[in-house]
Order: sequence, then structure tokens, then C-alpha cells
Amino acid sequence: MGRSAEAVSVCERAHQIQPSPWTSAALARVYALAGNKSASEKILAELLQKHPDGVFVSDYDLATVYAALGDRDRAFRSLEDAQRSRSEWLSYVKVDPQLDSLRQDPRFGAILNRMGLDRGY
Repeated sequence: MGRSAEAVSVCERAHQIQPSPWTSAALARVYALAGNKSASEKILAELLQKHPDGVFVSDYDLATVYAALGDRDRAFRSLEDAQRSRSEWLSYVKVDPQLDSLRQDPRFGAILNRMGLDRGY
């Protein structure tokens, strides 16, 4: 919608209220979309660090961050990892606007095909 400053503000507030891997991924994604790639990549690096308390970061969420950063290769690797781990978020892969930048890539169609979601695509 072109309201990146508002989106950044909302995601920053959400992360302050409830810091979690999900709010971190959302913040990393919105920073990337707002053009602040260094802030996005910093949060992404923190998400990818191994946490002793077993904090889980969804491969699907990582794919949305990579897509926002324009890193298609890592986005598709994360989607393939999400498929292997049977991420519940994959049920939205065909319609999720966070992945719109990947739809024209043949790898996207291949993922849909493997999931049996390629009809009508």
C-alpha cells in the first residue's frame, strides 16, 4: 500500500511489546521492503543464530524475509526447507502476498506442483 513508514512503526511496536521470532521476522521483512536492508539483514542474522533455549524460526517466515530482500535463491531454499519440514504456513503459499515477488520464477510453480497446488496456476 506504499505506507512503509507506518508499517515499520507498527512492527517495531509489536516487537517491543512481544519480542519473538515471528515479530523479528516481520520486522526484518518490513525493513527490507522499506529499503533498510542493513537493518533487515542484522535481524535476519540474529534469527539464524542458534539459541540455547530452542527458539524456533519458521523456514516459511525466513522465505518471506529473503523474498523482501530480493534474495530469490535463499527464499526458494527456505521454501523447500519449509516443505520438507511440513510447515503449516505452506498452506498459504499459493495466495500469500508476501511471496508475490517469487511467483514468476519457475521454481515457484515447481513447489506448487510438488504440493499438488498447481491446478489453476
